Amino acid sequence: MSNWAKFIGVFIICCQMAACGGGASSTDTPASDTSVNTKPSLAEVTALTEAFNSAQALWANTAPANYHYTYKEGPVGYKFDAYSPVTIWVQSGKIAQVTSGIQVLKTEDYTHASIEQLFIRLSYTMSHSPADTNFHAEYDPLLGFPTQFKVTPGCCAAGTQLLVTDLQIDP
Repeated sequence: MSNWAKFIGVFIICCQMAACGGGASSTDTPASDTSVNTKPSLAEVTALTEAFNSAQALWANTAPANYHYTYKEGPVGYKFDAYSPVTIWVQSGKIAQVTSGIQVLKTEDYTHASIEQLFIRLSYTMSHSPADTNFHAEYDPLLGFPTQFKVTPGCCAAGTQLLVTDLQIDP
């Protein structure tokens, strides 16, 4: 089974656990977070879809073949800071190197981490999540790559997020 398929399976299970009350407990969210999750309106879904499509088109039109960026993925809330960022190096459109701090990681464990693959993952998550799932997405205004993406199931505060920073175009 490919790493991509394994990742999708684990991601779906984690999302389902969070949506059903499994996984992180409600104490994982700071007490100051008093937001109430409700089913997103049609206007919110339409805006999210249009922003996603515009950003993906912008990236497709301007995507460099060689770039590197840092990303971090983990739970929504204050525990997100405990997760280590990973730097992804893409050359000729393929992941060439992955580092965390000074440690070089296996590229085959990060086949899902190019910007193109991030768009695929975000699209899959948005289209396969329960209707009451809340999404927050931000995109780079010049290149269109996703800079932040949060998924929060409607029934509880547990969720997941992805943060992309420091994208640099390489020669």
